[in-house]
Amino acid sequence: MAFQIPCGTDAPVRRHIQEISRDPQWSDGMDAARSTFTIEDASVYYDLLSPHSHMVDIWKTTYIEIMNSAEAIIDWLSSTGLRPYLDALSTQAEYKRFVEMLNERVAKRLSDPQRWKSAFSIRAPARRCIPECMG
Repeated sequence: MAFQIPCGTDAPVRRHIQEISRDPQWSDGMDAARSTFTIEDASVYYDLLSPHSHMVDIWKTTYIEIMNSAEAIIDWLSSTGLRPYLDALSTQAEYKRFVEMLNERVAKRLSDPQRWKSAFSIRAPARRCIPECMG
């Protein structure tokens, strides 16, 4: 058995999402969204799996995605880590404002024109677990 868990929760764009979700205009409705992206330390998964496995391998892999703009980064995240936040918004106007605020922050980080084709790193620790009983 093998599985992969994204661990980019400390990425700048994820921090921006968390900060924007705390804006008073919609903060109360974001509690569930803020709690959906919880990932434990690798040692927790090891401790859970090792008693049931012959071998547990844990490693981290960094994927580099080349993005053409801040909008491309946001679009890419909109179907994954950003989705719970967007779903928590009540109106189209809130949705638009949330995305605008995020776009402003991401674009500011990419303000150097040479960085518009920016490398967006995603760290993903993979865990491989070989069960004692394969039957």
